[in-house]
Amino acid sequence: MISMSNLIPFLRDVVSKVMPFSSIIDFIHLKELDNGCLLAMASASDGTVHLKSVSKDPIDIGGSVACLGNLNYLRQVLNSDFLKNNKATVDISTRERNDKKIVTSLRFVPNNRMETNYTTTDPFRASIVKPTRIDVSEWPVTFIIDDSSYREIAEFKKIHAAAPSAGSEDVLRVGYADGEIVIDFGEGGGVQTSTLRVDAEVMATDAKPIGVHLLSDQFLRGLMQSQDSDKMIEATLSEKALQLVMENPLTRHELILVRRKLRND
Repeated sequence: MISMSNLIPFLRDVVSKVMPFSSIIDFIHLKELDNGCLLAMASASDGTVHLKSVSKDPIDIGGSVACLGNLNYLRQVLNSDFLKNNKATVDISTRERNDKKIVTSLRFVPNNRMETNYTTTDPFRASIVKPTRIDVSEWPVTFIIDDSSYREIAEFKKIHAAAPSAGSEDVLRVGYADGEIVIDFGEGGGVQTSTLRVDAEVMATDAKPIGVHLLSDQFLRGLMQSQDSDKMIEATLSEKALQLVMENPLTRHELILVRRKLRND
């Protein structure tokens, strides 16, 4: 058994980023990097969302890998008041399988009177969604969204949500052209449309216009999860996806929302 306490806040941080997408993300995969830091990755079952999180400091899990399922239960454990103190620890049980050491359970110990056991998922199960990375070599456009712009986007989303349904997916288009970030709501075939030119700081390595269609709910959830302590959001755009980057004292998160293909694409 391996015992440590710095794993708890890292897991709490990562799970908090996954839960807004819990309808399509069922598993979080963990492994140690060569520098000792801990990597967490999660992918949506439909391939639309991918999260990569890396701890700022080394976290020793004994060179093992882990697959975390039952995320609602895990979130409840991690957010318990019993674990929100520096004295809480977690014991890791492992076993060998296919020449790899895998985590089989986590035992959370708030004090000498309490413990909660969490059983991990077998990462070799055929039904497990394996984490993947989108093949994007360049992100030519970077932009920073502040809290005021975020609230404008959320308000436009609220307006568009009241539009009559055309029976198609609720999508929007995030695009770059002429030095501006433009969000078009209602690109899924509906007759009601809105356009927002975002008041954002934009840096582009290429003047060519680009844009991606995204599910609007996923876009808003991603923005909500990506605000830093100053309520700023760093976003990068390619022809395939939008990436949202957020750092805090514990973790660096990269959330990728994949381009939605429409019939006329």
